[in-house]
Amino acid sequence: IYMPQHNGTTMEIYDIATGTTTTVTLSPNIWRYTSQLYNGKIYMPQSGGTKMEIYDIATGTTTTVTLPTSNMYRITSQLYNGKIYMPQSGGTTMEIYDIATGTTTTVTLPTNMQRWTSQLYNGKIYMPQSSGTTMEIYDIATGITETKTLPTNMRRYTSQLYNGKIYMPPYGG
Repeated sequence: IYMPQHNGTTMEIYDIATGTTTTVTLSPNIWRYTSQLYNGKIYMPQSGGTKMEIYDIATGTTTTVTLPTSNMYRITSQLYNGKIYMPQSGGTTMEIYDIATGTTTTVTLPTNMQRWTSQLYNGKIYMPQSSGTTMEIYDIATGITETKTLPTNMRRYTSQLYNGKIYMPPYGG
């Protein structure tokens, strides 16, 4: 289990088989809320900046790429078909990083809202609002976002997907 430090330069690596932990040093000191594993590399986008670290597990080295949107809070992300989808928390931008080409495109989401969690299901990204009642559903194939109303205004910091249902426990409630 690779656990990058949120605000610092350490990443702990827990070996499940042996029950031991090692640490490695990451290059920049950035805020890391989310990460994605793809082909032996861990992609860690910066929250509130323009950097994305890429840690190569095989070589133990880190490279950094630049993302286009500065001061964008990337709290959650989803990996789908070699692309990392990073919706903005507290805004309307979603960056889409193409791993194969190293390029980033942006799309506009309809609601300026806090997005702390998301789930990928059947080619769609479900993004419930934290401290609100909106859920955006972004269809990757069409690029269209649908908006649904949730029954309860609550802080949603985490969620889990199981058997076609998204479980969203409240924070502090």
